[in-house]
Amino acid sequence: MIHLVFPDKVANFMPFSFEFLQPASYLKKNYNAAWHYQTTFLNEVSNGLSKNDVLIWFIDCAGDENIEKLANCKARKFLRAVDPSKSDRLLYKNQLALHEKVGFEGFAICYPNNDHIKYLESKDIRVLVWPHSLDFTKSKDATQKKSAYICAGQQHKDYYPDRWKLTEILCSKFPNAGILLPHPGFETDRLAHPYVGEKFLELLENFCIMPVGVGINDGLHMKFVEAAYSSVLPIGLVPSYMPEEIFDAVPFSRLDPKDYIIDEIAAEIERLFQDQNHLSHRTMTYRNFFKQNYQLQRVLDKIMKEILK
Repeated sequence: MIHLVFPDKVANFMPFSFEFLQPASYLKKNYNAAWHYQTTFLNEVSNGLSKNDVLIWFIDCAGDENIEKLANCKARKFLRAVDPSKSDRLLYKNQLALHEKVGFEGFAICYPNNDHIKYLESKDIRVLVWPHSLDFTKSKDATQKKSAYICAGQQHKDYYPDRWKLTEILCSKFPNAGILLPHPGFETDRLAHPYVGEKFLELLENFCIMPVGVGINDGLHMKFVEAAYSSVLPIGLVPSYMPEEIFDAVPFSRLDPKDYIIDEIAAEIERLFQDQNHLSHRTMTYRNFFKQNYQLQRVLDKIMKEILK
């Protein structure tokens, strides 16, 4: 049997539905998987598992007693690892420290940067790729737009330099053509606004473009998938492991934000807004690629095939 184990308080974490609940629901329906919170699993379930069971442990494990219980669990253990590093830029530091104590069979990583994979493999880690995904079966080609742009997500000049700079350019050069949506916060019971999850996808359908960017981790963030779901074209750098058609579709996909010349960026954005047919073609190219390759069911079936073989 497959067991997914989530951090105890993750239900109050803003991305809970897309990152945890939706994958768990699909795996429960199609693979008879069960999901648990960490404390319940370690106290009530872990001792009864055998090598015939599969355990997918999400993110982290705190406390020596809990780590010991996890290490003693006899199931085949996999770590779901999302962010490869924090501000210290040390790749998989916390995950590798936990692995030394627990002994995972593999890491299911979110961002398959080639250098990151080589680094993990040099540590004898089996690497599986489990990217962000959404259920595109409910999405539609949202071609009727009310505004030119939306700036959303975390805004940080060091962690997301292209998103930060493109947001500044859009808001200063085209102040009446779009909106800046503040980050809602990460605690569901203390959100700054209601546009998260499905409500954010519905809001997003009204806009043409959105600054996204890869951040410090060459990350295929959920914002890339959300943009495709809602027929929005991201602007800014795209992950190094994307195909050429995505580099060609996304404006400024190859341009380091340190090299931005503000007036040239603004002029390119203006041209993009003026040629709606070209913008729509690029958007649909982008959307169709993600609809095919980052469909939740396809991603989960692929990762299960890798884990269960």
